[in-house]
Amino acid sequence: MSALAESAAQQLGRELLQLYDELTELHAGSAFVMQALASALVKGEGLDDRSATGAVFCVRWLEDRASELERQLKDILSQTHVPTRSVAPPGRGV
Repeated sequence: MSALAESAAQQLGRELLQLYDELTELHAGSAFVMQALASALVKGEGLDDRSATGAVFCVRWLEDRASELERQLKDILSQTHVPTRSVAPPGRGV
């Protein structure tokens, strides 16, 4: 492997590791929101207006962040010359 190819492979590895860290962060945020909502509903408390508004903002942030991470992954894959197909978030169709 040439020095240039090795350097490019190392760069892609760093980008994939960073993307993995960001996906882990997104997963943790999503799990936190779901746990908080489930806890409120199980206790029979329901959601007050503030909590519902906060949940909506969290969901929007999670959706935006997931879209950004998908774009980053496509950018990384384009550097490897691997064709990709469109992947929609769960429940959103293609």
